[in-house]
Amino acid sequence: MSGVCSHSIGRRLSTKLALVTMLVIGALCGASYWSVSMMVKERNLKDLELRCDLIADILALEAKDGGRAAVLRRLETDAPMRARTRLEVWDGRGELLYADRSTPAMSSSSHLRDRVFTVAAPGLPGGELRARYTVDYTADAQMGQRWAAVFVGVTLAAGAVVALATGLTVRR
Repeated sequence: MSGVCSHSIGRRLSTKLALVTMLVIGALCGASYWSVSMMVKERNLKDLELRCDLIADILALEAKDGGRAAVLRRLETDAPMRARTRLEVWDGRGELLYADRSTPAMSSSSHLRDRVFTVAAPGLPGGELRARYTVDYTADAQMGQRWAAVFVGVTLAAGAVVALATGLTVRR
């Protein structure tokens, strides 16, 4: 009989070695994915904070220099630069002053982060502006999914290569 024996030591050895290799590489890839994911989330929070600070500074300057009309003009002028985001601004009395258009992509996204902040605006009714800035981080989530697929592929490929190489070596 020239068939391969199902209980041969070579087959068992190459299978065990491939499984251990996949386990180790899978754990390393999992740890790498987790740490990069945490760094991206932290970076996104810092990005959101910096964007809100910039918007607050701009709105404060516009309110100081030109009042309500200048604030509205600036918000409308800057709207095209706020892709994949949504800004809503209320005056100190709670009346909606401005809101970016809602897009279907943002409405259906599960990767939104928002921040509410106030801006001192002594020249406007109520003496302040309240704003909510929402950013869609779907692109980062999609990149993470692609990297997860790459890590799974690398882990499976490494296991297959080790199993094949071990099987060939043992048969020699």
